[in-house]
Amino acid sequence: MNSSEGRIVGLDAWRAMLMLGGLFVHCSVALEHTHVFYVVEMVSQAFRMGVFFALSGYLSALTLRLVPSDVWLSRRLRQLGYPTMTGVLLLSPAMWWLLTSDQSFRGSIPLPFEWWHLWFLWGLLLASALLRLLDRNAAIWRSILAIGERMAPPALMLATAVLTAVMFALTPPVMFALLSPRLVQAYANVQLIFGYLPTFLFGVLAARSEHIRLGLLRSSRLAAAILAVIAVCYVLTGAGLLDEGEPYVRFIGAALCPPLVFAIVLRTASTIRRVPRIVQGLTDASYTIYLLHLPLAVLINTRLYPPTLHPNLRYAVTILLAGGLSWLAHVLIVRRLRVAALLLNGRTDGRVSGGRAEVPIVDPSAAPVGDGLAAAA
Repeated sequence: MNSSEGRIVGLDAWRAMLMLGGLFVHCSVALEHTHVFYVVEMVSQAFRMGVFFALSGYLSALTLRLVPSDVWLSRRLRQLGYPTMTGVLLLSPAMWWLLTSDQSFRGSIPLPFEWWHLWFLWGLLLASALLRLLDRNAAIWRSILAIGERMAPPALMLATAVLTAVMFALTPPVMFALLSPRLVQAYANVQLIFGYLPTFLFGVLAARSEHIRLGLLRSSRLAAAILAVIAVCYVLTGAGLLDEGEPYVRFIGAALCPPLVFAIVLRTASTIRRVPRIVQGLTDASYTIYLLHLPLAVLINTRLYPPTLHPNLRYAVTILLAGGLSWLAHVLIVRRLRVAALLLNGRTDGRVSGGRAEVPIVDPSAAPVGDGLAAAA
């Protein structure tokens, strides 16, 4: 991989693009549903956060090799923990107030302290703790690595997808057995947290084994061909030709697409030696933009527009306004104030860099319902 100033340039840019894709998912909040929102959500659900978790596993495994595991985990807890608490204690109550005080809002009323688009930070905290335990148990880790290296790359990708599907299928009934329906609704993305743990491990294996990484690079064309077939299924679903099969297409796609797309991401990232300055600027600000764009989108969509303006036009303007204001907050506040850098980026050294909410994936049998490598990765 090509690097610059301690950064893996291609993967850092990919990670930021996947994170910033959240703007297109979340900026429709509190707006009347349209077909555009449906398509954006379906495409995002297919691969975006799954690939993000795989990239996070890959980059986490690389950085873990550079420092003692206790130091690494302490750094991770700070980089992920402070923004998580900022989101829960400050941003979530603000969004709760904006939505509950908007008389035109017709969606389900949120709880004051939900995790909203920051569910993935809780997932990365859990994944980081598990990775540290795995790293400190050499015998278990060698066994897992040996199993991965004995499998052909397509088989490893399929095994990751199967494990992801199993976790997706098992988590909802467990949640309904343990929690009230209200809490299940508020924290439904627990399903995604556990579902994407296999993709996180998939990224870790690719980072720790040259054999696995090279195998994935060589399998990128096969991955692209399989993705093309899956894309056709999604197009047919979006066109309404597979209405009864939509839950199955979404379920299978959300499990299978992330390892396939990750193989392609590794391939393309290996060819990227530098990125344009504007892309680098967005990469550096991506963590801040992701944290702040949703509360800004809620504010804009509930307070700014006249009711006669078409939802798609409001959506486009909200993306520009919420994204732009979040970027300005990073440049003018986070980069200049240490307390802001700590609360929004988990940074304490004065150097700030870049670091959703996906619709839960239901069981197909049910009805449709940091540093240079980035703190959030």
